[in-house]
Amino acid sequence: MHFTNFYNKDRYFHGGLIIKEKPARIKTNSNTAARTIGDLYNDFTPKYGLEYSYNAELSGVDGKSLVLDENKYIRQLSHSTNIKPEPGQDLITTLELDYQDILEQALIRQLEEYDANFGVAILMEVQTGQIKAISNLKKIQSNKYADQENFSVKQLIEPGSTFKMASLMAYLEDTNGDINDTIDCKNGEYRFKGAQISTIDSESLGRVSIKEAFAKSSNIGVARLITNHYAENPDAFINRLYHFGLGEQSKIDLIGVSIPEIKFSNDISWSGVSLPWISYGYEIGLTPIDILTFYNTVANNGYIVHPYLGHSFRTGSKSFRIERNYPSHTICSESTIEKIKLLLREVVLTGTAKSLNNLPFPVSGKTGTTVQN
Repeated sequence: MHFTNFYNKDRYFHGGLIIKEKPARIKTNSNTAARTIGDLYNDFTPKYGLEYSYNAELSGVDGKSLVLDENKYIRQLSHSTNIKPEPGQDLITTLELDYQDILEQALIRQLEEYDANFGVAILMEVQTGQIKAISNLKKIQSNKYADQENFSVKQLIEPGSTFKMASLMAYLEDTNGDINDTIDCKNGEYRFKGAQISTIDSESLGRVSIKEAFAKSSNIGVARLITNHYAENPDAFINRLYHFGLGEQSKIDLIGVSIPEIKFSNDISWSGVSLPWISYGYEIGLTPIDILTFYNTVANNGYIVHPYLGHSFRTGSKSFRIERNYPSHTICSESTIEKIKLLLREVVLTGTAKSLNNLPFPVSGKTGTTVQN
């Protein structure tokens, strides 16, 4: 704020104090979740993040006043036509600073260990969809990372083996199959019809149960299961994925959210290997928030809960909760959800994530790798 003293400048001003306000945007928590919180241009229009999504509520309403402008000095005059400005509301977010710090430090450790170009970590409350912590870090120089791009909602990636859960959900829902049914994994090497090279698994599995094939992340097992059932009607598989909500743009309250890319059989890029490749997470594009939302749907017993960051508005001492639409139906049958939960638990008990058995509490999940070109 700038103060100017002046005396006897002219017949309108006879001394006093003029105050010139210079508003500034201050981030009290430094760069923590900076991209998610957002930023402003010099003219205080929003760039991105929550600043953009809730700009109307945060900005308030401009006032109007009659002023006297003489020799570059401006003085506000009292007049009946003046309109007082209304201050903007405070936005209360769902973010928890303690969780945010833990999450960010954990992500940095992993990025440094693997010399990764970028990484994302998101912590979401299962029943509500509240994002408690979110970190998007990009390498800016050797072992230095910064929150400069919102990969969580913008970056479409091939989800790799994390997508196998969706494939088996479709199969179990459409066939009412059992996780103890068996599939031949061809001793870890198999060439699908139309493929130029063979698919090779990390383990040489023969005929095993669906539960074991999933736990040990067999591309061949899952892909053969899907092709055997959907080869004559691949769009039945794709339609099931859309029914799960996987083709919908995330409803998270941020700008620039990418739309998932899941193609149908009439797409120009569809080929003889598209169905098996899609079944284990290739030839499609999902954002990290899409993947998280889908897994959270399973944890939430089949109900889709859309993630969000804006919790409530505050004016003075009064707070007003932001209304949200809550789910009214499940994406599949209860029996399919229960089977999938058993599969996710098996990944930790006997499969590719068994190192997590050392944790002091039980966890479930799915490992996944993919190749980014």
